[in-house]
Amino acid sequence: MLQHPITKEILILDQGNYCLYFFDENEKYIRKIGTAGQGPGDLLKPINMQIDTNGDIYIYEEGNSRISVFNSKGKFLTSFRIAYHYFLKEESYFAVKENHKLVFNAPFRKHYITIFDKEQNAEDISPIKIYEERPKEEYESLIMNFAKGIPFIDDEGNFVLFLFHLPIVLVFNKNGEKILEKDLGNLLEITDYENPAKKSYRKGSISYFYSDIIKNNRYYFILKGWWKRSEDNVPVTDLIKLDSEFNLVEKFHLIFLEGVKRANRETPWNICVYNEGKNILLAMPEESEILKFSIK
Repeated sequence: MLQHPITKEILILDQGNYCLYFFDENEKYIRKIGTAGQGPGDLLKPINMQIDTNGDIYIYEEGNSRISVFNSKGKFLTSFRIAYHYFLKEESYFAVKENHKLVFNAPFRKHYITIFDKEQNAEDISPIKIYEERPKEEYESLIMNFAKGIPFIDDEGNFVLFLFHLPIVLVFNKNGEKILEKDLGNLLEITDYENPAKKSYRKGSISYFYSDIIKNNRYYFILKGWWKRSEDNVPVTDLIKLDSEFNLVEKFHLIFLEGVKRANRETPWNICVYNEGKNILLAMPEESEILKFSIK
């Protein structure tokens, strides 16, 4: 789910029915595009989407191993092939630069950031050096587990990478030079993890899921699997909002009403913040539900 930055429409990618829905800010249905197939404008196992600065919509199709591009109204513009191994089904996160260039995290290439164009040329920047002193097999295992993350492009054109398995955010400039590394563990009151940069570590000791949105240079995310219980024994989870320097702005408690189906701890949630931050949609795909929350 994403809110279009120009039209303000809410876009919901239906992975099961191979289509993209458009709704207005009041959640009123507008239109639907896409049908199962391999032709221009068709979708086959769509996994993820992003929107570029011009408002064009990029959808990655696992079934067709391609990116299909649509304008803000859903008119098909173009498509281009992409190597399947760059986008594993569970980790198909990417950002979009100018000229149809995609930014993604592919640590098997021994770099934090890889830029991929529609001619299938790949440019690797920001090499992963932190574990180089380890034996080769251990190094490869470490980077595949602890160098994975979700890439963003901030307002200054820097590459931002939230790591999956550590509460750490990395920022690289346009040349791939690391300009910031920040540990968010203390800020988020998370202490039960071990950094593999040390000699001993516990593989898979903690796992995070960060939302794939930035709103007005603010980062929103939910900690994967972090359930709490309210005084009424109702499931509660926290939505975290950070500023552009990754300082805590607000923490919202999302309370799940009784009667709502329970998703297990591994559900890959997706978040849409809209209506100037007053409303939040939370997707729970395993239950085929979208929940709406209001921020007071």
